Amino acid sequence: MNYPQPSYMPKKVDYFFWPNVMMKEKGFDSTILTWRLPGTKKEETVDGVKVKRFTNTAKLLLTLRIQNPELVHSHTFGWMPGVLSSAFCKRSVFAPNVYTLETSKQFLKTRIFFTKMFNRIITLTEFERQNIISHGFDPKRVNVITDGIDYDFMSHPYGGEKIRKKYGDNIVISIANYGPRKNLDKLIRSIALVKKRVKDVKLLIIGRDAHGGYKPVLEETARKAGVEKSVHFLDWLKHEDVINYLDAADVFALPSKIEGQCIAACEAAAAGVPLVLSDIGPLYELYQKFALFSKPDDLNKLAKNITTALTNEKVRKTLIKKGKVEMKKYDISKVQKRQYKVYAEVLKE
Repeated sequence: MNYPQPSYMPKKVDYFFWPNVMMKEKGFDSTILTWRLPGTKKEETVDGVKVKRFTNTAKLLLTLRIQNPELVHSHTFGWMPGVLSSAFCKRSVFAPNVYTLETSKQFLKTRIFFTKMFNRIITLTEFERQNIISHGFDPKRVNVITDGIDYDFMSHPYGGEKIRKKYGDNIVISIANYGPRKNLDKLIRSIALVKKRVKDVKLLIIGRDAHGGYKPVLEETARKAGVEKSVHFLDWLKHEDVINYLDAADVFALPSKIEGQCIAACEAAAAGVPLVLSDIGPLYELYQKFALFSKPDDLNKLAKNITTALTNEKVRKTLIKKGKVEMKKYDISKVQKRQYKVYAEVLKE
């Protein structure tokens, strides 16, 4: 349940979509029930998977009850129909995809009540798992399974020459929605400090103005910091185009205040780009062996880490080598096996 169509992710690694394909390959009849967005069809088949869209929560849940599936996998703690689905089916698995449950404060007690009805909870990190357990969940029913990447594709980046021809060397890239949680204003301000050592540094930000009206705020931040000519907003790009920018990038930087797994950091590491991140729980847990960290509000440390990742060849080589090795664990084929094991266990209950 909950498939944002059209999705910006390739279907092979789209965590809303690939579980349905996997279950069809295992012999199950798989259907996606989701919210209907403007411009989307009420019903269609996407890559062999049925998709039914609704504009009414009651109709969606009634359809779920009538279909009475053997297993439901629902996504996103912030999407109430997904949370409520646990009360309308036999067996269910839930992936909250949150930093902490407190992130979605509206109707928090109600969300937690229905979330406890799921047979299994899948979290992206141990940090997220411990937060959920702290709300009274049975530890045995909470599993850690990260999202997956297409390692073969991401570990062979290409097309960077045309990007470097346009922007030059010393490229810092950040892939994130434009919004307060990503802390991009801090990243932009740090570039002014980095320029004291690396005068030709450029920051390329790939993202969407998901909150509406936040991009102008970031553009103004760049102007006030005197780096408007060094900061470039590329908006959202197709996944097959992002690989070109990762091929050209010298550093991937994201000082988020709140983050789950940050799949963009996984893909950057697989592509051989050194990571500069904030030291919040999930990010430090996942990337501690091959990233440089600073606290989200430490502007000087952030700038120092970016400068180090750009100029210290020994550090760069270490981060790149360890990152590419560690990211093999996140290949989508391995993630699918771990997730199917959870499905199989639930189906036996």
